[in-house]
Amino acid sequence: MIHVQAPEGTTYCIDSTEVTQAHYAQFLAAVQATPGTEHPECGLNKDYSPTLWPDSAENEFCKHDMWTPSATPNRPVVCIDWCDAYAYCTWAGKRLCGKVGGGPGPFSPGTVSGPDPNNPAANASLSEWYNACSQGGITPYPYGDTYQPTTCLGWDALDPDAGGKGLGDVGSFAGCHGTAAPYSFIADLSGSVSEFTDESYVSPNDGFKDYVSRGGSYANGHADMSCISASTVGANAPGPATGVRCCKSLL
Repeated sequence: MIHVQAPEGTTYCIDSTEVTQAHYAQFLAAVQATPGTEHPECGLNKDYSPTLWPDSAENEFCKHDMWTPSATPNRPVVCIDWCDAYAYCTWAGKRLCGKVGGGPGPFSPGTVSGPDPNNPAANASLSEWYNACSQGGITPYPYGDTYQPTTCLGWDALDPDAGGKGLGDVGSFAGCHGTAAPYSFIADLSGSVSEFTDESYVSPNDGFKDYVSRGGSYANGHADMSCISASTVGANAPGPATGVRCCKSLL
């Protein structure tokens, strides 16, 4: 983990990379918690294993070759849901990245569609994940002010004929990190896989709670690769381009 500081002075640690398949396999082999007990919103969670669907030319959602920890131990784990990610971080003695200082982080849907200066999830003094990605709120991308299409693993860095298939090992894009320590030791906050956080949004229309993943993925283009990028999804919805990174408070 990498020790970082928010602008108002709070310090915490964040994983230097996304959780790998090898890390997650260790969790599956050792975890003793009962699925569904990890969080009050997770009563429907029945299994911590990545959700896989039968392989077929028509099915592009969480194929079996997306979970091969023996063959691809250093690729980020995907096809887990928010509850699985929460359980992993707890088992590892950490927690999902949320509010600076600990606890669930604030969020508003403005982050999804674009910058919102009043959005607490785009405030480096309030959001652990955003603070780490933006180098303390200084840059819109982890590597600087201007989007670079091949610096991080997004759609623009792939051969279009690959159809978005390009998930590689964590840290495999050498320039995809901050420009100075400690941020220079944190890889893949843009692209690779979108990362679940302990941030959520409750719709005022129906009261339904969605959880947040941030940073874009190998399947995303320019608009979704910045530090304000975010997606919302239900607690039990896995995806082929979403993984996790953990944070930890310092005593």
